Amino acid sequence: MRSGPLPLRTEPLRPRSEPRASASGMLLCLAILLTPAGAVAEAGASVNDLVAYLRAAVARNEPDSQTAKYVQKVKLTQSLDDTTIEQLESAGVGPKAVEALQALRDTSHALAPPKEAVPGFEVPSPPDVEDLRRTLAETRKLALGYTETLPDFICTQNVRRYLDPKGAGAWKETDTLTVKLSYYQQKEDYQLLLVNGRQSAKSYESAGGAISKGEFGSMLLEIFDPATSAVFRWDHWTTLRKRRAIVFSYRIGAAKSHYKIMFDGNGERLTVVAGQHGLVYVDPETNMVLRLTRDADNLPASFPIQRASALLDYDFTDVGGKPFLLPLRAEIRMLSASGQNRNVVEFRGYRKFSGESSISFELKDK
Repeated sequence: MRSGPLPLRTEPLRPRSEPRASASGMLLCLAILLTPAGAVAEAGASVNDLVAYLRAAVARNEPDSQTAKYVQKVKLTQSLDDTTIEQLESAGVGPKAVEALQALRDTSHALAPPKEAVPGFEVPSPPDVEDLRRTLAETRKLALGYTETLPDFICTQNVRRYLDPKGAGAWKETDTLTVKLSYYQQKEDYQLLLVNGRQSAKSYESAGGAISKGEFGSMLLEIFDPATSAVFRWDHWTTLRKRRAIVFSYRIGAAKSHYKIMFDGNGERLTVVAGQHGLVYVDPETNMVLRLTRDADNLPASFPIQRASALLDYDFTDVGGKPFLLPLRAEIRMLSASGQNRNVVEFRGYRKFSGESSISFELKDK
């Protein structure tokens, strides 16, 4: 494990402009409240229509599953972007509705962006640069020592895998993997238990399709390792799961990156080391990372995978009577000539590891 002073780069930590709420946004909210949800969805909705409806849904404490069903029926006339989805999540839109919004983002990506400003959210002013540097230094220290603080545990990793053959956002679920993940003496072990609810004798690595590993510290180490010389900049404020978060952008060049992407096909394994950029979401009270995003840079034109990205959420989870910051959910995407692959990974049932630890399921008939 590396330690030592934080080798911050000298690039300025620059604030970015934040959108503000508008009177037109307030009028839209009132209009949506008077319009049946089905009518809005069927007639085609602007991004402002969608935002106004969802903010009203949060205000009236509409169940997350009900909101998600509404979003699934919406037909947008404009493209939806990640910033708007994050703002809605910050405002209180639940995880099921957020996943539905991400699917809507994919299907609307070819549409024109909104011409009008999307109603924004009030946020604090950017922190002082020296405060940002101190926060980043403490976050790096905690990240580099993260795996040493984790207890030995097991959990269930549910992986829903999707394929979009034409890259148009029309995702189809291909299968679901249920994996027993053991973390013992700072090492991860993956045991494939079920495929589509049926017992499997295959290893996790031989399950085929897109798989991922290393969510329990690899991304943190790759980003904060001093050897990668990551360039960090202030990006914006947000709120995740009711926690205020400072968001930094980062970029790591391919020459110093540890981000390996592997492709197995036609009897051979190809590996490339990619540069990377993304966002780091930090809890200012604890200086711990709440979310990471990563996009691969400069993939060779000859490499079968043309684009790769990942999002990893952390949250405090009880293990053996103590709270630990552990992975909650991950989403991995890859684009190749055969289309887009998307894995949605959920981590459940954390408990302390023991020699007799086991996970059992009610199996479907083969």
